[in-house]
Amino acid sequence: MNLKTIGFVLGICILAASCNQHRVQVTENGLKYQFHDKNEDARKAKMGDIMSFHLVLKNSEDSVLRDTYKENMPVKLVLQQAPFKGSFEEGLAMLAKGDSATFFVSADTLFSKMMQPMPPMVKNGSDLAFTVKVLNIQTSEEFQKDQATEGAAQKGTDAKTIDKYIADNNLQGKVQ
Repeated sequence: MNLKTIGFVLGICILAASCNQHRVQVTENGLKYQFHDKNEDARKAKMGDIMSFHLVLKNSEDSVLRDTYKENMPVKLVLQQAPFKGSFEEGLAMLAKGDSATFFVSADTLFSKMMQPMPPMVKNGSDLAFTVKVLNIQTSEEFQKDQATEGAAQKGTDAKTIDKYIADNNLQGKVQ
Protein backbone atom coordinates (compact mmCIF):
# COMPACT_ATOMS: atom_id res chain seq x y z
CA MET A 1 0.00 0.00 0.00
CA ASN A 2 1.40 3.39 -0.89
CA LEU A 3 1.27 6.56 1.23
CA LYS A 4 -1.59 8.05 -0.81
CA THR A 5 -3.79 5.01 -0.24
CA ILE A 6 -3.04 4.96 3.51
CA GLY A 7 -3.90 8.68 3.72
CA PHE A 8 -7.15 8.14 1.83
CA VAL A 9 -8.21 5.22 4.06
CA LEU A 10 -7.29 7.17 7.20
CA GLY A 11 -9.31 10.17 5.97
CA ILE A 12 -12.36 7.99 5.31
CA CYS A 13 -12.10 6.47 8.80
CA ILE A 14 -11.90 9.90 10.46
CA LEU A 15 -14.84 11.17 8.42
CA ALA A 16 -16.93 8.11 9.28
CA ALA A 17 -16.15 8.47 12.98
CA SER A 18 -17.13 12.15 13.03
CA CYS A 19 -20.39 11.45 11.16
CA ASN A 20 -21.17 8.57 13.51
CA GLN A 21 -20.84 10.92 16.50
CA HIS A 22 -23.89 12.92 15.37
CA ARG A 23 -26.16 10.07 14.27
CA VAL A 24 -29.51 9.37 15.89
CA GLN A 25 -29.19 6.61 18.50
CA VAL A 26 -31.70 4.83 20.73
CA THR A 27 -31.43 4.02 24.45
CA GLU A 28 -32.50 0.69 25.98
CA ASN A 29 -35.76 2.41 26.99
CA GLY A 30 -36.50 3.55 23.45
CA LEU A 31 -35.50 7.22 23.67
CA LYS A 32 -34.16 8.42 20.33
CA TYR A 33 -31.42 11.03 20.68
CA GLN A 34 -28.73 12.85 18.77
CA PHE A 35 -25.79 14.63 20.38
CA HIS A 36 -24.64 17.91 18.85
CA ASP A 37 -21.97 18.85 21.41
CA LYS A 38 -20.79 16.30 23.95
CA ASN A 39 -18.04 16.59 26.56
CA GLU A 40 -17.36 13.05 27.72
CA ASP A 41 -15.07 14.26 30.54
CA ALA A 42 -17.52 16.69 32.18
CA ARG A 43 -19.67 15.77 35.19
CA LYS A 44 -23.11 14.60 34.10
CA ALA A 45 -26.26 15.70 35.88
CA LYS A 46 -27.35 13.56 38.83
CA MET A 47 -30.82 13.06 40.23
CA GLY A 48 -31.71 16.11 42.33
CA ASP A 49 -29.33 18.46 40.49
CA ILE A 50 -30.76 21.68 39.12
CA MET A 51 -30.23 21.98 35.39
CA SER A 52 -30.44 25.26 33.48
CA PHE A 53 -30.85 24.86 29.74
CA HIS A 54 -32.27 26.40 26.63
CA LEU A 55 -34.97 24.40 24.90
CA VAL A 56 -36.42 24.42 21.42
CA LEU A 57 -39.46 22.15 21.16
CA LYS A 58 -40.71 21.19 17.70
CA ASN A 59 -43.46 18.98 16.36
CA SER A 60 -42.99 16.44 13.56
CA GLU A 61 -43.58 19.12 10.93
CA ASP A 62 -40.69 21.18 12.31
CA SER A 63 -42.99 23.87 13.73
CA VAL A 64 -41.59 25.48 16.86
CA LEU A 65 -43.87 24.99 19.85
CA ARG A 66 -41.53 26.61 22.38
CA ASP A 67 -38.21 28.45 22.14
CA THR A 68 -36.58 29.62 25.37
CA TYR A 69 -33.94 31.51 23.38
CA LYS A 70 -36.70 33.83 22.09
CA GLU A 71 -38.32 33.94 25.53
CA ASN A 72 -34.91 34.94 26.95
CA MET A 73 -35.65 32.62 29.85
CA PRO A 74 -33.79 29.30 30.15
CA VAL A 75 -35.57 26.38 31.80
CA LYS A 76 -34.50 25.57 35.36
CA LEU A 77 -35.45 22.05 36.31
CA VAL A 78 -34.69 19.64 39.14
CA LEU A 79 -33.59 16.41 37.47
CA GLN A 80 -35.90 13.60 38.55
CA GLN A 81 -36.36 9.96 37.64
CA ALA A 82 -37.79 9.48 34.18
CA PRO A 83 -41.59 9.25 34.54
CA PHE A 84 -41.83 6.79 31.64
CA LYS A 85 -39.58 4.85 29.28
CA GLY A 86 -38.20 7.03 26.53
CA SER A 87 -38.93 10.31 28.35
CA PHE A 88 -37.17 13.65 28.00
CA GLU A 89 -35.76 13.35 31.54
CA GLU A 90 -33.90 10.21 30.55
CA GLY A 91 -32.09 12.27 27.94
CA LEU A 92 -31.29 15.10 30.33
CA ALA A 93 -29.52 12.63 32.63
CA MET A 94 -27.04 11.89 29.81
CA LEU A 95 -25.87 15.50 29.59
CA ALA A 96 -23.21 17.68 31.19
CA LYS A 97 -22.70 21.44 31.27
CA GLY A 98 -22.12 22.73 27.73
CA ASP A 99 -23.63 19.66 26.03
CA SER A 100 -26.37 19.94 23.45
CA ALA A 101 -28.62 17.25 22.04
CA THR A 102 -32.00 16.55 20.52
CA PHE A 103 -34.34 14.03 22.14
CA PHE A 104 -37.22 12.56 20.15
CA VAL A 105 -40.11 11.67 22.47
CA SER A 106 -43.25 9.82 21.40
CA ALA A 107 -46.09 12.34 21.46
CA ASP A 108 -48.63 9.56 22.08
CA THR A 109 -46.76 8.31 25.15
CA LEU A 110 -46.02 11.80 26.48
CA PHE A 111 -49.61 13.03 26.34
CA SER A 112 -51.08 9.76 27.62
CA LYS A 113 -48.70 9.81 30.62
CA MET A 114 -49.56 13.49 31.25
CA MET A 115 -53.25 12.51 30.97
CA GLN A 116 -53.86 15.38 28.58
CA PRO A 117 -55.42 15.42 25.14
CA MET A 118 -53.14 15.68 22.12
CA PRO A 119 -52.97 19.33 20.98
CA PRO A 120 -54.05 20.00 17.38
CA MET A 121 -50.51 20.91 16.25
CA VAL A 122 -49.21 17.46 17.26
CA LYS A 123 -50.10 14.38 15.20
CA ASN A 124 -50.82 10.93 16.60
CA GLY A 125 -47.90 8.57 16.09
CA SER A 126 -45.37 11.40 15.80
CA ASP A 127 -42.36 12.41 17.86
CA LEU A 128 -41.69 15.73 19.53
CA ALA A 129 -38.12 17.00 19.16
CA PHE A 130 -36.64 18.54 22.32
CA THR A 131 -33.37 20.29 21.43
CA VAL A 132 -31.46 21.40 24.52
CA LYS A 133 -28.26 23.28 25.29
CA VAL A 134 -27.17 22.82 28.92
CA LEU A 135 -26.03 26.10 30.47
CA ASN A 136 -25.37 24.92 34.01
CA ILE A 137 -25.73 21.99 36.39
CA GLN A 138 -25.76 22.69 40.12
CA THR A 139 -26.35 20.80 43.30
CA SER A 140 -29.24 22.06 45.42
CA GLU A 141 -26.77 23.78 47.75
CA GLU A 142 -24.96 25.53 44.88
CA PHE A 143 -28.28 26.66 43.41
CA GLN A 144 -29.54 28.04 46.75
CA LYS A 145 -26.28 29.92 47.29
CA ASP A 146 -26.51 31.49 43.80
CA GLN A 147 -30.17 32.41 44.38
CA ALA A 148 -29.26 34.16 47.67
CA THR A 149 -26.45 36.09 45.96
CA GLU A 150 -28.73 37.09 43.08
CA GLY A 151 -31.47 38.10 45.55
CA ALA A 152 -29.11 40.34 47.49
CA ALA A 153 -27.88 41.96 44.27
CA GLN A 154 -31.49 42.50 43.13
CA LYS A 155 -32.37 44.23 46.43
CA GLY A 156 -29.58 46.74 45.80
CA THR A 157 -30.76 47.31 42.22
CA ASP A 158 -34.36 47.72 43.37
CA ALA A 159 -33.38 50.23 46.08
CA LYS A 160 -31.47 52.35 43.53
CA THR A 161 -34.40 52.23 41.10
CA ILE A 162 -36.86 53.32 43.80
CA ASP A 163 -34.57 56.12 45.04
CA LYS A 164 -34.12 57.39 41.47
CA TYR A 165 -37.89 57.30 40.83
CA ILE A 166 -38.57 59.25 44.05
CA ALA A 167 -35.90 61.84 43.18
CA ASP A 168 -36.96 62.17 39.51
CA ASN A 169 -40.59 62.67 40.47
CA ASN A 170 -39.88 64.91 43.49
CA LEU A 171 -41.89 62.64 45.78
CA GLN A 172 -42.01 62.82 49.55
CA GLY A 173 -42.42 59.62 51.53
CA LYS A 174 -44.01 59.10 54.93
CA VAL A 175 -42.85 56.51 57.42
CA GLN A 176 -45.75 54.93 59.27
